[in-house]
Amino acid sequence: MKKALSWMFIISILYSLFLFFLKTHYLDHLEEKTASFFFLLLIAGFMWIPGITALIFSKKENIYLPIFKKPGKYILYACFVPVAITLLSFLISFLFAPFQPMDLSNPNLAKLCFFTSPTWNYFILGAITLFSGILIGGTVNILTTLGEELMWRGYLFEKLKHVGFWKSSSIIGILWGLWHVPLIVLIGLNYPHHPILGSFWMIIGTVLLSPVMQYLRLKGGSILLTCIFHGIFNRTAALSLIFFVNANQLLVGPVGISGFIALGMVNMVLYKKYKNTPLHFQ
Repeated sequence: MKKALSWMFIISILYSLFLFFLKTHYLDHLEEKTASFFFLLLIAGFMWIPGITALIFSKKENIYLPIFKKPGKYILYACFVPVAITLLSFLISFLFAPFQPMDLSNPNLAKLCFFTSPTWNYFILGAITLFSGILIGGTVNILTTLGEELMWRGYLFEKLKHVGFWKSSSIIGILWGLWHVPLIVLIGLNYPHHPILGSFWMIIGTVLLSPVMQYLRLKGGSILLTCIFHGIFNRTAALSLIFFVNANQLLVGPVGISGFIALGMVNMVLYKKYKNTPLHFQ
């Protein structure tokens, strides 16, 4: 496991440096749409570093990675629990920042405004954000989230079974967060104005998110389910960006303090539910 993690982190750091150089000297000088397209492709490549590492070392170590299994009811968990977390963190965000939505006169939003009432238009905008988050996050985004989940809820899930559910979840959460740090520091991923503090925030967020996803992986028996959850969570997180435009990203949304509180509440429910009947790996 140590060898796999070493390779993954070394390659990830080198790739981050390459991406920083490319963005600074080339992408930032291109037309915005073109630059965004290439940047997203490069980020997708970064997300597959853990996955490729996991596939190589799982084959060497004869570890089976169950990418797909008949999901049963847990497909509903994968689709709607991330939306519930997003909505809960959205409501908690009102404690930390004033409601300041995007301007509806924006050309990209104006075509979605079907009503004369701004309230109804904002409601429709929020509903579209969540619906598209489920639709796109649970399908298209799998192409990238699978790259991560093969490592976090695949290879490491299998390697750390022996230490128990909560401890393995915490270890995976810390490693998952640390893996993001090079991109946060170098290009401001998720926290463009707080690269250093944002790195710590990311680790807190992944530690809090890890038990929920590990539970889904354990009960659903499939890496694909956690890919769906991951993709929808990432996609619906845009809700806070739409309705708290100038807010501090350390405070609002699923990757801010609001999200930490929401995830803490979900984890407390999970802990209490299985306090007397501990979760066991199969």
